[in-house]
Amino acid sequence: MKYERPAYKQPGIEVETRTRPFSSDTMTIPILEYPITPKENFYRSAKRDNPLWVPNSATDFDSYTMGTGLTPPPAMGGMWGGTERREFTDAWGVETVFVPEAGGPMHKPGSVFMDDITTWETKVKFPEYGENWEEAAKHFMETRYNPDRPLRVNIGQGLTERLVALMGGYTLYCEAIVVEPEATLAFFNKLSDYMVGYVERMLELVPYDFITYHDDWGTEKETFYSDKMMEELIFEPTKRIVAACKSKGAAFELHSCGNIERFVPYMIDLDIDFIQIQRRANDVPLLKEKYGDKIGFNSFIERTGADYPNLSIEEYCERVRETVDLYAGGGGMYSSASGYTDEHAWAGTFELFCYSREFYDKEQGRD
Repeated sequence: MKYERPAYKQPGIEVETRTRPFSSDTMTIPILEYPITPKENFYRSAKRDNPLWVPNSATDFDSYTMGTGLTPPPAMGGMWGGTERREFTDAWGVETVFVPEAGGPMHKPGSVFMDDITTWETKVKFPEYGENWEEAAKHFMETRYNPDRPLRVNIGQGLTERLVALMGGYTLYCEAIVVEPEATLAFFNKLSDYMVGYVERMLELVPYDFITYHDDWGTEKETFYSDKMMEELIFEPTKRIVAACKSKGAAFELHSCGNIERFVPYMIDLDIDFIQIQRRANDVPLLKEKYGDKIGFNSFIERTGADYPNLSIEEYCERVRETVDLYAGGGGMYSSASGYTDEHAWAGTFELFCYSREFYDKEQGRD
């Protein structure tokens, strides 16, 4: 091994406490000695331009959501975070359930806000945004902003997910896109304009480096859309959102569940930098092989399913190395080695950092 992996809690290693992903729990992780700033390395990865290590979102990134900095702003519904199942009405008027096991919100089963897409202009009230943004953003920039780390934000539900929630699920949603495509497109265009305004205002106040957008495009069996529907309903409104997010240099990530391999070429045409897609529903290693020179991947640690809590430290580190081998080539990859315990997080942090440095040293001729 070219780079040392310090033992757990080795004296002399500085540590910091961070929130564990998809949880309100905290984890204690080592502070790494970087050869360049995490921000510079992140952009190198996004641009597939000789990154020095695989960025680790658990250690390298900072996050800030517009508004209070503690919860998402009203425009996004206040829907994210926490470990308890809870019900609430979101800012759009949709009865919603936060599902901690899934790490996100969904509309309350059986509830329907709008049963006819042709009524959206009178039925749907687009929430106000911007309350206390200036004061909160100023406080964040003065007290928490770290210019050496990439700053990330999740802007929440996109076109598909928002309309599914408004229509109480996929039955009425699918009826809308098939029977009333013109009304559906009109709604998508209005929602796109709304989200563009949201993003532009956000970027005036905070210099984000990385923006994540959620829009599920399929089930684990198949896509919701044909190619024709993608081209006629989804592509252009989404393209405007992507362009707004990238207008000041931020990288853009699409989170999209389902078996959506067929849409990766569209994602490339949309100028998306990273995709966060389901490993069990898509052959992600094959997608990396086919498209890795054009688009990046948020690559979760391989083979960490139901056995995750029972993995030994060495088994976890082995899977970290396997993940790097599959996806790191040429850049365009970031991951998260937060582990299941503090000891796993410690070992995973060092393994991802050190092994990927060794990987890129060899790939880039520094070995």
